[in-house]
Amino acid sequence: MLITLAHHRHQHCEPMDNRLMAARQTAIDLVAADVTPLAPLLPIVIPAYYPHPTALPQALITNDNTQDPFGGHTPILWQDYPFQLVPQSFAVDADGKPVTVDALWADPNASCWSMINGVRLFNDQGEPSQYLLGTMQRLRKAQQASEHTRLLVDLLRDAKALHLREITHRHETLSVYKVTTEGLADRLEALDEKNAALAMMLADRLEASQEGLVFSKPNLA
Repeated sequence: MLITLAHHRHQHCEPMDNRLMAARQTAIDLVAADVTPLAPLLPIVIPAYYPHPTALPQALITNDNTQDPFGGHTPILWQDYPFQLVPQSFAVDADGKPVTVDALWADPNASCWSMINGVRLFNDQGEPSQYLLGTMQRLRKAQQASEHTRLLVDLLRDAKALHLREITHRHETLSVYKVTTEGLADRLEALDEKNAALAMMLADRLEASQEGLVFSKPNLA
């Protein structure tokens, strides 16, 4: 649901365990800052989506590890659940002309909603509460982190570090990219000196996290 003053003026949000909510998924999107703490704990792949946009890395969660598979770390894109930004949403300005905005959306089925308990989304003057303002600021930073992570993944693709493969996860066949780092550093430097070190660090962590996965080559016939 889109968050609006007209519909949510008196809405409250109670605390909830976002990390537990994330752990109940089969796979969750990560940004680059998540990969270092999570790579020793979970396999992390890059989904092979066609065509673009570039997919974010995803941590794979198994059935036998759904309490705290993240070792106390809450993945950045889940820190402000049930809220998220919907980028480039269409709206209409005061003159009736179309504009694009990043809209604030929230999961209507989340367990946090209340009309009495918790923190308010808007104050008595109809302005966003400090809680909602803080949430929106963190969501903007998370959006920027996602964009930078996609840039790094694109760089890894251009540097020939990503190889199309298939894996089985929870009885489902997934098309993903296997990461290899042999000779990668020089290729990254040649492509993008500014981001080469960060991309190399990301590739190292991803490759290490994938050691236990069983990859197969896709049947492209």
